Amino acid sequence: MDQHNLRKISGTDTGEDQGPSTVGKQTNESKTIQPFTCTLEETPSTLVWYRDRLLLPTIFVVLALDQISKFFIVRWLPLYQSWPEQGFIRLTHGLNTGTAFGFFPNQTTVLIIASLLAIGFLFYFYRTHLMPIKFLRFGIGLQLGGALGNLIDRLRNGFVIDFIDVGPWPIFNLADSSIVVGITIVVVFTFFFRDNDIKKSRDVGV
Repeated sequence: MDQHNLRKISGTDTGEDQGPSTVGKQTNESKTIQPFTCTLEETPSTLVWYRDRLLLPTIFVVLALDQISKFFIVRWLPLYQSWPEQGFIRLTHGLNTGTAFGFFPNQTTVLIIASLLAIGFLFYFYRTHLMPIKFLRFGIGLQLGGALGNLIDRLRNGFVIDFIDVGPWPIFNLADSSIVVGITIVVVFTFFFRDNDIKKSRDVGV
């Protein structure tokens, strides 16, 4: 018996004489066993905040508008003066040593620490929950921009500059408004649109 037949009987043939069905089977198996790979956009949990093209512009726009508006109020309107002098909606130059809308006054050090903790929590919350959803990322950006704007005031001056005076409501600023709108967006989407609407809003490529 020659060596070729011996290889067939012992099952040690090198595959040179394999039929087309065997080769086709191996080809199909190689196609089905493909390693799974995904890009950054395909995996929400890998998207980082400094690459988010929605979060960062929102933070920068809010922060810029807040600081620019406060700069012009300080330069243009004397402290505790209003323009116009009468009216339901006015610009009134005021100082706030408390939280948004004047709550908890004279607590600058505590509020600085609280602001840092809040900013850290927002980044954590963004990282673990909200990245795939545009509106939630936008809401987080509004809150971060507002929190940073007021934090800069407290670190620089020891107080926050307020100037938006609406009726009997305490005087506030753009940062306060941004924080309130951002919180509202997050609460509404988190508790009222958790299923289909959130799934339809997922688009991590933005």
